[in-house]
Amino acid sequence: MEALAVVWALKHFHDIIYNYPVTVYTNHSAVTQLFLGKNLTGRLARWFLTVEQFQAEIKYLPGRASLVPDALSRNVVIAAVTQVHNFSHQDLTILAQGNDPIWSKVIYAQESGDETSLPKLPIPLRELDIHNDILTLTVQVYDREVQQIVIPDSLVPTVLHFVHDAPQAGHPGRDKTLAMARLKYYIGQKCA
Repeated sequence: MEALAVVWALKHFHDIIYNYPVTVYTNHSAVTQLFLGKNLTGRLARWFLTVEQFQAEIKYLPGRASLVPDALSRNVVIAAVTQVHNFSHQDLTILAQGNDPIWSKVIYAQESGDETSLPKLPIPLRELDIHNDILTLTVQVYDREVQQIVIPDSLVPTVLHFVHDAPQAGHPGRDKTLAMARLKYYIGQKCA
């Protein structure tokens, strides 16, 4: 796909870049080797010939060194959850938290101030709070405090499905879906 992107871009910008020196920076090291032209057949040979027309120089630049293009290619938008009631399944979340053996005790402890019956928690109690009847976790994301909705184990598959299939998500893979979910929701470590 990276090689095809190079070929497509060269063809697309043909009128602008033809007869000018062209340097293509890629964070995919295999692309640099691919266009050296050794033992190519079929489609790769055609792509090589296209790149050769432009006398393009292809250089490897690690992803962490190319911050602007790397940031542009990311699909994750960090948005603080300022009002928990925007969550479309609020009643389901409240019910699931209330029925969860761990989080129901945390909610009781938060509301009553009685921490004696609390089990060992994966996160400090002081970082948990209740907003609009929903248990949330306060975390630091970059330079902002964000309220994550605490998701009981019973709702994790539903939330991951919701995040994965959101129109703005772009149909991400497993790791990106988890990363996107963890921006708004505390889903524990079971999915790691």
